Amino acid sequence: MAWWLELLIVDTRIIQPTASIDFPRGHKDAPFLICAEPGKADYLITGDTDFSEATALVSATICSLSQFAQRIAPSALNVLRH
Repeated sequence: MAWWLELLIVDTRIIQPTASIDFPRGHKDAPFLICAEPGKADYLITGDTDFSEATALVSATICSLSQFAQRIAPSALNVLRH
């Protein structure tokens, strides 16, 4: 759990969006997509299935928390499951 907290503290930045994006599937989700590019996000972690249709709009990998954990730290995923 400490690993996740450290990751959030060290690698979290505030991004001021400077563009707009047309994402009709989820207008409420557009701000996250807008921030992904200027923030140079590697991953956009979400459980919202609307984002699955946004993969062509951003270069970030869109995935669930468990998919992210499996890619980045499989051992941490085992800790979260228990």
